[in-house]
Amino acid sequence: MNEERRTMRYSAVAATIPVIVGIILSGSRTGMLCAVIVLAVRVSGAVRRWKYLRQSVPLLALLLLAGLYLLKKDSADGRLLVWRCSLEMIIDKPLFGHGPGGFTAEYMNYQADYFRTHPDSPYAQLADSVHHPFNEYLLAAVDYGCLGLLVLIVSGAAIVRRYRRAAGGDPIIRAAGSCLLAIGIFAIFSYPFFYPFTWAMALFSLWIVFGCSWLSRLLPRFLAIGAAATLCVFALRDMRNQYAWQRADRMATVGDPANALPLYEKSYPKLVRDRHFLYNYAYVLNEAGEYAESLAIAEACSERWADYHVELLRGDAAFKLERYDEAERHFAQAARMCPSRFMPLYKLVTIYQATERKNKAYDLAKRILAKEVKIPSATVTAIRHEMRRIVDTTNKVQ
Repeated sequence: MNEERRTMRYSAVAATIPVIVGIILSGSRTGMLCAVIVLAVRVSGAVRRWKYLRQSVPLLALLLLAGLYLLKKDSADGRLLVWRCSLEMIIDKPLFGHGPGGFTAEYMNYQADYFRTHPDSPYAQLADSVHHPFNEYLLAAVDYGCLGLLVLIVSGAAIVRRYRRAAGGDPIIRAAGSCLLAIGIFAIFSYPFFYPFTWAMALFSLWIVFGCSWLSRLLPRFLAIGAAATLCVFALRDMRNQYAWQRADRMATVGDPANALPLYEKSYPKLVRDRHFLYNYAYVLNEAGEYAESLAIAEACSERWADYHVELLRGDAAFKLERYDEAERHFAQAARMCPSRFMPLYKLVTIYQATERKNKAYDLAKRILAKEVKIPSATVTAIRHEMRRIVDTTNKVQ
């Protein structure tokens, strides 16, 4: 038995080393934090005589967290902005939240509101399109409110309680506990449950911790088979819909967008709840010159997805329909969502020129020229050249 335990221990060490090396090489700060905390917890649990080692785990985690924050400070500050706006969403609907998909549907509007009231915020250059709060617990609170978060906390406490009772000297259960601990820590700083592999590992670990004797009962087996069959049916249907969408998108990309519209119309009833499909459909309609229809689909998309690119598309369709006030609202909203971007401001200048508001176009052109460039690109360079031309032409006239 001792020989078997020794073999398992060496195998575990051999499997852990490449994982740690991979985490370090990837530069994942959250991965490093998870690895250090899990290893510290395992070591402190193995050597219970070392009282000070066990007590130093929280301090070690705090020091490591501070060091990782300084390692990529701008990225960390960007997440602090996301968390701040997410808390505003929770405050607005604290009990039941914004509903499933509520974060995706509303967050960017909250970020725009923040920059509307804090135009000189140091976060302005860090803000970008955000589709997840980089914290699974915050996401649960935003979508399902404090009641949803409470269910999550109670479930976590039940898992911890069961683990403490079942672990004992069983290395398999301890390994499952370490896996769940790593996922729990990772969920504080990222979105691990976005990936199916995380779900599979979490469910497998829970199965180990809670024991598998329930599988011997007949009813759970039937339920599992039924759930698997239902999942297969939905997966096959989704694959078919995605394939039809891919055909339409390929036709729109390599040929005339107008020829792809019948395929989009056919897929629309089946994918009407897919925000990415709605955006793509609205974009192709806009490219085909169907501006009113493009704006209508983009409006439907915006109800499910508050997004910088959706606002630009809405503004562009409204501009081509000569609905300049509406276009101005959308471009201004896009500019507030991502203050570091140049395109919304450029679009606003074109509206001011089209509506003969030359002084506003001149003032905004000067702002664009004075604006800090976050990521140099050919598009930004072209916009700045155009703004320089507007400023120079206006100065000559004056």
